[in-house]
Amino acid sequence: MRYLIHCEKLYDDEVWEHFTKFIKKYGKKCHLFLMAPQPTYLKGVLGYRGTKEELSAKLKKRYKAIAKVQQKYGFKVGMHMHLAIHPDLISSEEKDQSVKFVYKWINQFFVKYGIEVTDINFGWYRYDQYTANLCKVNGLRIINDQRGFITIHDYDLPLSGKLRLEKWLRGKLRRFKGQGPRR
Repeated sequence: MRYLIHCEKLYDDEVWEHFTKFIKKYGKKCHLFLMAPQPTYLKGVLGYRGTKEELSAKLKKRYKAIAKVQQKYGFKVGMHMHLAIHPDLISSEEKDQSVKFVYKWINQFFVKYGIEVTDINFGWYRYDQYTANLCKVNGLRIINDQRGFITIHDYDLPLSGKLRLEKWLRGKLRRFKGQGPRR
């Protein structure tokens, strides 16, 4: 099996521990989508309780470690971001700023190793036509789902056989029902 991993909670020490073990074992089968600091989202959805500065510092340290071992474990890297459940309600200027911020923030760790991160994954599979065009113009490839891959979150690790089957089936059902990525 292959994995698309939405990395949203790598600031959490327990999640980080499970994540690093998973990468050591399945690295070549993984496409990681790293999230720039989005403290409002993380507080509201995942219960983050630190400051923006603490979050940034911890993610910087961990993303530097990820960049350093990328070649060794052979995983792919992309960007992950949450615009909104209804991205059409956000101004084009805010979308421009958000995409540019995420691109710049994530790439700062990988440029040193000759890697430009150009894949992007939107949380909740939510983006609109403006955002799709914005990504295309800036050379970013949107990957929200991929045939043969299971989409998981970093906080789902470690994966039990039951959870792995559940994630695989959920992806199949989403495509079968025509509820694939919304554009």
